Amino acid sequence: MSSLGIEDPHICLEATGCYSEPVADFLFNARYKVSVVNPLPIKAFRMSKMIRQKTDRSDCEVIANFCLQNDLRYWEPKSQTSKELHEINCRLDSLKMELNRLNNQLEKSYLNEKVKKSINEEMDFIKNQIKTLEIEAQQIVVQNKKLQRNFEIITSIQGVGSKLALAILADADFERFQNGRQYAAKKLTILNTKLFRYGLLLTTVLQLKYLRILCIVKLMNPLQILQLKYL
Repeated sequence: MSSLGIEDPHICLEATGCYSEPVADFLFNARYKVSVVNPLPIKAFRMSKMIRQKTDRSDCEVIANFCLQNDLRYWEPKSQTSKELHEINCRLDSLKMELNRLNNQLEKSYLNEKVKKSINEEMDFIKNQIKTLEIEAQQIVVQNKKLQRNFEIITSIQGVGSKLALAILADADFERFQNGRQYAAKKLTILNTKLFRYGLLLTTVLQLKYLRILCIVKLMNPLQILQLKYL
């Protein structure tokens, strides 16, 4: 940066999961201002500017202009416990989707007995994996006072059980939001992005999980939001 004569740059990049996080982490540790942006608003920004070409250079220009024209929040790395909880939650989502797929196979009118036995054995294995990971997630929460307190607040909401509370904790960054409406709007954007990326093939199980989280967080009263934000 210094060789290019750039002082105090604000670096912006699209959120691409396992690819963007190490880059953002490196830049943060190097003490650069960095923002990680959801690809959906950047795509909308590109369309609003009528930019049709799609090259690495044009992508960089679009992201840079988006950064210049918007007051973006600086990225900060998650704590180790939050990362672990998020990884477990992502794995649980994958396992539950696979379990749902296998269960659909069992609904065929005719199925070879050996195939049926194989599917049932695989389902039993996945169920055990889910149970193991859920226990691990609960242990992570119990060992962290802040997570434990947030868990208690979330489960105090009518209709929220321990599994859904763990899913909310794994995906939530409450310090970024002033109220439940902001949180719900962000999660809806994430859901729409996933639907777009996977060509509207996201399973009903995962859609319902996110939509249920949205509905519940919208029902949070201001006191609960403040407790989650400042504890």
